Amino acid sequence: MADDFQGSHYVQLQPGDSNVPYNFKFTACTASTANDGAIPYGATMHKLQRIRAHEVNSTHESTQPIASAVLSSNTVTAYLSWTTVGISRGMYHFTLKLTAVIGGSTVISLTRNYDFDRVVMRDK
Repeated sequence: MADDFQGSHYVQLQPGDSNVPYNFKFTACTASTANDGAIPYGATMHKLQRIRAHEVNSTHESTQPIASAVLSSNTVTAYLSWTTVGISRGMYHFTLKLTAVIGGSTVISLTRNYDFDRVVMRDK
Protein backbone atom coordinates (compact mmCIF):
# COMPACT_ATOMS: atom_id res chain seq x y z
CA MET A 1 0.00 0.00 0.00
CA ALA A 2 1.78 3.09 -1.22
CA ASP A 3 -0.36 5.73 0.46
CA ASP A 4 -2.45 5.06 3.54
CA PHE A 5 -5.70 6.97 3.12
CA GLN A 6 -8.00 7.49 6.10
CA GLY A 7 -10.56 5.06 4.70
CA SER A 8 -12.54 4.22 1.63
CA HIS A 9 -15.57 6.32 2.52
CA TYR A 10 -16.51 9.73 1.17
CA VAL A 11 -16.16 12.86 3.26
CA GLN A 12 -19.08 15.18 2.59
CA LEU A 13 -18.77 18.82 3.49
CA GLN A 14 -21.83 21.05 3.59
CA PRO A 15 -22.08 24.83 3.83
CA GLY A 16 -21.16 25.86 7.37
CA ASP A 17 -19.03 22.79 8.16
CA SER A 18 -15.73 23.66 9.79
CA ASN A 19 -12.57 21.90 10.95
CA VAL A 20 -13.45 18.40 9.74
CA PRO A 21 -10.21 16.38 10.23
CA TYR A 22 -8.87 14.30 7.35
CA ASN A 23 -5.68 12.23 7.72
CA PHE A 24 -3.02 11.40 5.15
CA LYS A 25 -0.44 8.90 6.44
CA PHE A 26 2.94 8.49 4.74
CA THR A 27 4.37 5.06 5.43
CA ALA A 28 8.02 4.36 4.70
CA CYS A 29 9.11 1.46 2.48
CA THR A 30 9.92 -1.66 4.49
CA ALA A 31 13.37 -2.13 2.90
CA SER A 32 15.79 -0.17 0.73
CA THR A 33 14.84 -2.40 -2.24
CA ALA A 34 11.08 -2.39 -1.56
CA ASN A 35 8.49 -0.23 -3.27
CA ASP A 36 5.72 -0.64 -0.70
CA GLY A 37 5.60 2.78 0.95
CA ALA A 38 4.75 6.38 0.26
CA ILE A 39 8.24 7.60 1.23
CA PRO A 40 11.71 6.05 0.91
CA TYR A 41 13.05 3.47 3.36
CA GLY A 42 14.36 5.10 6.54
CA ALA A 43 12.74 8.47 5.77
CA THR A 44 10.65 10.56 8.12
CA MET A 45 8.49 13.49 7.18
CA HIS A 46 10.12 16.78 8.07
CA LYS A 47 7.89 19.64 6.89
CA LEU A 48 4.58 20.19 5.13
CA GLN A 49 5.31 22.77 2.46
CA ARG A 50 1.80 23.05 1.02
CA ILE A 51 -1.52 21.32 0.56
CA ARG A 52 -3.96 22.18 -2.22
CA ALA A 53 -7.46 21.04 -3.14
CA HIS A 54 -8.25 20.41 -6.79
CA GLU A 55 -11.76 20.33 -8.15
CA VAL A 56 -12.24 17.20 -10.27
CA ASN A 57 -12.46 17.86 -14.04
CA SER A 58 -11.15 21.39 -13.55
CA THR A 59 -7.80 23.13 -13.53
CA HIS A 60 -8.89 25.11 -10.48
CA GLU A 61 -6.57 24.75 -7.48
CA SER A 62 -7.47 26.18 -4.09
CA THR A 63 -6.65 26.30 -0.42
CA GLN A 64 -10.17 27.52 0.45
CA PRO A 65 -11.55 24.19 1.75
CA ILE A 66 -8.44 23.74 3.93
CA ALA A 67 -8.74 25.66 7.20
CA SER A 68 -5.37 24.38 8.42
CA ALA A 69 -3.04 21.40 8.19
CA VAL A 70 -0.67 19.86 10.71
CA LEU A 71 2.20 17.41 10.23
CA SER A 72 2.71 15.06 13.15
CA SER A 73 5.12 12.17 12.80
CA ASN A 74 4.39 10.83 9.29
CA THR A 75 0.74 11.89 9.22
CA VAL A 76 -0.74 15.09 7.82
CA THR A 77 -4.11 16.08 9.28
CA ALA A 78 -5.96 18.56 7.10
CA TYR A 79 -8.88 20.37 8.71
CA LEU A 80 -11.49 20.95 6.03
CA SER A 81 -14.10 23.71 6.14
CA TRP A 82 -16.81 25.13 3.92
CA THR A 83 -17.21 28.56 5.41
CA THR A 84 -16.19 30.56 2.31
CA VAL A 85 -18.67 31.66 -0.35
CA GLY A 86 -16.18 31.07 -3.21
CA ILE A 87 -16.03 27.28 -2.83
CA SER A 88 -17.70 25.37 -5.65
CA ARG A 89 -19.89 22.36 -5.12
CA GLY A 90 -18.35 19.18 -6.44
CA MET A 91 -15.73 16.53 -5.83
CA TYR A 92 -12.14 17.33 -4.80
CA HIS A 93 -8.77 15.65 -4.52
CA PHE A 94 -5.57 16.84 -2.86
CA THR A 95 -1.91 17.44 -3.61
CA LEU A 96 0.58 17.63 -0.75
CA LYS A 97 4.15 18.84 -1.06
CA LEU A 98 6.44 17.82 1.79
CA THR A 99 10.07 17.41 2.67
CA ALA A 100 11.43 14.20 4.14
CA VAL A 101 14.68 13.47 5.94
CA ILE A 102 16.66 10.30 5.27
CA GLY A 103 19.37 9.19 7.66
CA GLY A 104 18.97 12.30 9.77
CA SER A 105 20.56 14.65 7.24
CA THR A 106 19.50 14.19 3.61
CA VAL A 107 16.46 16.34 2.83
CA ILE A 108 14.33 15.46 -0.20
CA SER A 109 11.25 17.16 -1.59
CA LEU A 110 8.19 14.98 -2.24
CA THR A 111 4.90 15.73 -3.98
CA ARG A 112 2.06 13.29 -3.38
CA ASN A 113 -1.22 13.38 -5.27
CA TYR A 114 -4.32 11.95 -3.64
CA ASP A 115 -6.63 11.70 -6.62
CA PHE A 116 -9.16 9.20 -5.39
CA ASP A 117 -11.83 11.92 -5.41
CA ARG A 118 -13.52 11.24 -2.09
CA VAL A 119 -14.13 14.73 -0.70
CA VAL A 120 -17.53 15.99 -1.81
CA MET A 121 -18.83 19.54 -1.33
CA ARG A 122 -22.60 19.62 -1.59
CA ASP A 123 -25.70 21.16 -0.09
CA LYS A 124 -27.64 19.45 2.67
